[in-house]
Amino acid sequence: MAAQGEVVTIQNYRNQLAALINDEDNNSVREFHSLIDLINQNLSLNETEFAKILKQENGISGYIYHTVPMVLFIWLRHQRDFEGAMTSMIRLGGDTDTTAAILGGVVGAGTDKSDIPRDWLDNIMDWPISVNYVKALSAQLVQCKQSNTKASVALLPGPLIFLRNMIFLVIVLLHGFRRLLPPY
Repeated sequence: MAAQGEVVTIQNYRNQLAALINDEDNNSVREFHSLIDLINQNLSLNETEFAKILKQENGISGYIYHTVPMVLFIWLRHQRDFEGAMTSMIRLGGDTDTTAAILGGVVGAGTDKSDIPRDWLDNIMDWPISVNYVKALSAQLVQCKQSNTKASVALLPGPLIFLRNMIFLVIVLLHGFRRLLPPY
């Protein structure tokens, strides 16, 4: 729904969800609908106030029953405001790498690259993956979708990612072992 380019209301979301899972009748579905009702009843609140209702005032956990309602709540309030959405989620604290990644995917599906602050893009440091690599990969995927062909994705920098991760592993292990030693 985020990628369709139209502003989504909570009722639109609920209707689409109902159409997808109308054959389901179990506790999980009813519980999810009650979370959507909770979001709907509290959309006039700010993010911090809604986090308190979820009993997450000390930060949003990565637990699905906390993460998903908060992501939906912030997305519904910031559908075309990537920076505002991400800033709101990160300010709530908690498991921000998980919650912001999920929210970024949802809000990002409905926005354009130009909606992401330029300095955020310029400062991405995830060697060997670069902004240019992601742009080229995205262009290939768009071309495949438009031509309805299978992706012939450029060689992923897998060996370089493995090397990077091994270097990080050594650093983390050295740091951990250093902490086992007595202080200076």
